Amino acid sequence: MDALIEIKARDLSHSYSFLKISEICKEAGRRDEGLGWAEKGLSSFPKDNDLRDFVARGYHRLKRYDEAFNLYQVQYTERAELEQYKKLMEYSKKIGRYESAREEALAYMRKEIEAEKKNPKYRYWHYKPDHSRLVGIFLWEKNGDAAWAEAKSGGCSDRLWREMAQLREKEHPADAVEVYKRLIEPIIDQKNNDAYAEASRMIIKIRDLMGRLGKSGEFTVYLTNLRIRHKPKRNLMKLLDKVH
Repeated sequence: MDALIEIKARDLSHSYSFLKISEICKEAGRRDEGLGWAEKGLSSFPKDNDLRDFVARGYHRLKRYDEAFNLYQVQYTERAELEQYKKLMEYSKKIGRYESAREEALAYMRKEIEAEKKNPKYRYWHYKPDHSRLVGIFLWEKNGDAAWAEAKSGGCSDRLWREMAQLREKEHPADAVEVYKRLIEPIIDQKNNDAYAEASRMIIKIRDLMGRLGKSGEFTVYLTNLRIRHKPKRNLMKLLDKVH
């Protein structure tokens, strides 16, 4: 194994080299040595999350909980996204810090979102400043009501709106109808047969939900208006002819 490590150590120009040596040591039962290699890697590649995770697991094994927690926390503060949030929350549960860690993480994300609103280019990978990240977190936590309230107050992506509508169909059909009606127009505006088929399926959902609400007459009016607005789209009209 020493010979293998020597070979791997000839080229340490990539973070993966340090990680591979660390894993070799760990698999051989030489965990402290593996942790040492990972720490060396972090000194050369301080933002490598795979090395951070390896070191954090090593610190946890040695009961160095604060240091392990800090490594997960710094990943989150560098990029406050759902995956980093999951990692931070999962570790905070292990060490009994879940409530305080969650409160701090959500407060940090809200601060980030407010910065986005003031300067939309603040986080360049977002299409627009909204509350999508918070909505995604609440959906992951299976807190549909919190996700809905967040989306209503700050907006979110169409993908998340659709996910919430699906969740609310059973107990809150009126909410689902509201979302589906709003999503249909952008879908139709794509002006292709796949989009028309998708819109048709969504219209059928609206029909069924409005039927449950005792609003079949209102649905008929809605469908008539929809047909009038989009009459030139013949392929869409053919699909709507099948909706009764």
